[in-house]
Amino acid sequence: MIPGWTNYEQRVEMWTYDVTENLSAGTNAMGFWLGDGWYRGRLGFDGGYANYYGDRIGVFAQLEVEYADGSTDAVYSNSWDRRWKTTLGPIVCSDLCEGERYDARFEMPGWSKPGFDDSDWKPVAEVFYDPARIENPDTSPVRAHERNQPASIERIGSTDDGRGIWLVDFEQNCSQRIRLNMRGLEAGQSVTLRHVEVLEPDGTIATRTLRRGQQCDIYTSNGTDAWWEPRFAMHGFRYAQIEGYAGELTAEDMDCRVYHSVMDRTGELTCSNSLLNRLHANAVWSMRSNFVSIPTDCPQRDERMGWTGDICLFAPTATYLYDVHGFLKSWLKDVRADQVKWGTVPFYVPFIPLGVWAHPQSISTWGDSAVEVPWTLYMESGDPQVLADSYDLSRDWVNEVEQYLSPDGVWDRKPDFPLGQLGDWLDPTAPPEDPTQAMTAKELVATAFYARSCIQITRIAEILGYADDAARYAALRDHVIAGFLDRFIRLDGTMTSDTQCAYALAIAFGLLDGEPVRKVKAGNCLACLVRESGGKVSTGFAGTPFVLPALTQTGHDDEAYQLLTSTECPSWLYQVTMGATTTWERWDSMRPDRSLNPGGMTSFNHYALGSVAEWMHAHIGGLETIEPGWKKFRVAPIVGGGLTEASTSHITPFGRAAVTWQMGTDGSTVDVTVTVPVGTTAVVDIPDHEVQNLTAGTHHLQFHI
Repeated sequence: MIPGWTNYEQRVEMWTYDVTENLSAGTNAMGFWLGDGWYRGRLGFDGGYANYYGDRIGVFAQLEVEYADGSTDAVYSNSWDRRWKTTLGPIVCSDLCEGERYDARFEMPGWSKPGFDDSDWKPVAEVFYDPARIENPDTSPVRAHERNQPASIERIGSTDDGRGIWLVDFEQNCSQRIRLNMRGLEAGQSVTLRHVEVLEPDGTIATRTLRRGQQCDIYTSNGTDAWWEPRFAMHGFRYAQIEGYAGELTAEDMDCRVYHSVMDRTGELTCSNSLLNRLHANAVWSMRSNFVSIPTDCPQRDERMGWTGDICLFAPTATYLYDVHGFLKSWLKDVRADQVKWGTVPFYVPFIPLGVWAHPQSISTWGDSAVEVPWTLYMESGDPQVLADSYDLSRDWVNEVEQYLSPDGVWDRKPDFPLGQLGDWLDPTAPPEDPTQAMTAKELVATAFYARSCIQITRIAEILGYADDAARYAALRDHVIAGFLDRFIRLDGTMTSDTQCAYALAIAFGLLDGEPVRKVKAGNCLACLVRESGGKVSTGFAGTPFVLPALTQTGHDDEAYQLLTSTECPSWLYQVTMGATTTWERWDSMRPDRSLNPGGMTSFNHYALGSVAEWMHAHIGGLETIEPGWKKFRVAPIVGGGLTEASTSHITPFGRAAVTWQMGTDGSTVDVTVTVPVGTTAVVDIPDHEVQNLTAGTHHLQFHI
């Protein structure tokens, strides 16, 4: 998976390794496996796009040797010294999504070692790439991590020649690959591996949801036992169907490894509710599955694109769970490059023209990632350089959308795009084949997100010292907020779209902060909608991250816990009770009868709805930042939802901050332990108690509740 997916027209990352231990005195050799990868492979949905960046693959290698006497030597890949040669290898077909075919009969033992006879190999040709576009990476590589052991192995049939067909359950859905012991096969016999997320109600593997990305690997034996793993494919799955295996298949025959970009874990959460713990773990697993070189939407079907809307909503959760500063900083470079190329922030980055999405248009929420992601990285790190690096990106997005506003400041211009604004995408009331049909008016959603971007760009300009920009954006911010209030919120606090999403955005984005009476009334309306729904979620992608924060802001913690702990569809815990080990794309990706959602777009591994973890960190655990870089943070756990204890921690730029609380045996007190890193201040804000400021150290507190 090296060098990773960047906008290759603009840049490619080079990776440096210390290979001292691989060199020996005398003759040495270098050998490289080349695969299509993201560069030449078929990418995306609606048939995909092959050879988007080019139709020839290559390598640029540079070996530098420093000897004990201080002298140096260097070897460079080239097409003129006749020492670099190429030939076809045993990988006869390879695709990131569709899988890999390997024929061991074409293996050449020792091909990358000195002394190998390469007389029948062909000379290489030169593929030009501007060296100025080669850069050191900001992000980390994709690597294998822990091993997933099979939870069950069941023989479900036989091939025509009597070899077994096996169904393996690895118990955890994620991005992973199987290394399989290919033993007992005759030359020419093949083993097929099919990878899926879920099973159909009849127990067969569910491949329909994968669309073209069938995740199918085929190994053909040369008659010699060998361990084999695909090199240039990546699969998102829980179940594997292995066809044509010779003999009994056991756990010792498999080495299944989890794959994702290398990231340091920075955030944890546990509580007394096992379902909520599983929900939080699902969000973590979905993040890991989709942080594979870029922040993708899903790791399994023929898509796996860097959708800008998904990370716009999930970024605050991601930065709490893992150190993703370099990862997202790298991706933002490509967002900017595509913005310049296409004149707007595309739906996904790196952008490839596909089907109905072939012509990028300005879309709310998705485009607002240009401001939200840099802002989130700044709040996490406290480093204004990330704002400076992305300022052109953020500024140009806000300036572009300003042109689309009506005179009253509302963004109601319909983009020149068949789907129009995506609005509250995947609202649970929308029909399976039309995720855009949400209850909340699209212009309301668009204006709310744009107002938040205006609020953020004003603060960014102030932080960077751009006084003129700050003044202009402050006026634009006030204009857009006023238009939002006049167009969508009545004097009694009710909204023109009487939905959970509408109230959540207005409250959580601070659009009602200047209207305290209407804010209270709007909060009451939101709480009423939650109660009327029986505690069911009624929001799609746009509203889901903000409905619980809006309830908490307006004093409706009981309703927030009612939503969070509901197990009826649609709800977060419905997915958990249905056996989910990752966050689903749709609230009902699987129906109660275990049938799959009939829509053509159904994934069981999307992190967007897992953004609820942000609220869990802040209000179950009780830990959230107030000032950039966690210089000051709030400790405010909300005791409710039947919980008796919880604990959360986060590695801040100053060190580990943590909160642990436990309810007393009589239910009238709560004991709280707070860990405050040196150089920071914790603001303890427990309802009905005086606010306390804590400095560095570990503090034990008790409160009557």
